[in-house]
Amino acid sequence: MVSTTPPSTYKNRILAAVPQEDFDRYFAGLQPVSLPLKHLLYRVGDPLDSVYFIEEGVGSVLTSMASGSTIEVGMIGSEGIVGAAALMGGEVSAQQIVGPFAPPRCATSRLSSTSARKPRPATGCTRSSSVAPAGS
Repeated sequence: MVSTTPPSTYKNRILAAVPQEDFDRYFAGLQPVSLPLKHLLYRVGDPLDSVYFIEEGVGSVLTSMASGSTIEVGMIGSEGIVGAAALMGGEVSAQQIVGPFAPPRCATSRLSSTSARKPRPATGCTRSSSVAPAGS
């Protein structure tokens, strides 16, 4: 399946930066989804069956405290991916993600089926995540 939507038309900065050939290989199955405000995308331990590319709004990364209360420990915006661990081989969510956004979604099975033929799309992610911050 070849995408008819060029990556440059996406507001998500990661999708917009993907070369067309790689976009067609890995992300041709993107589907727009509409989610209600404060929709819970993942609970800790949920299977990572889809990744979401945020185009508008932010996703809140939440953690539960020993007292049972929940606090926000991070945010994911149009420069990020919800479920990014799936791109690097993760199978279950280590985070709770809530968000008021309408992201394109791609099934992780689509990403896995193409990785046997070509390197996973996470190559750039793993390279950049292994770079130490300046001054460390």
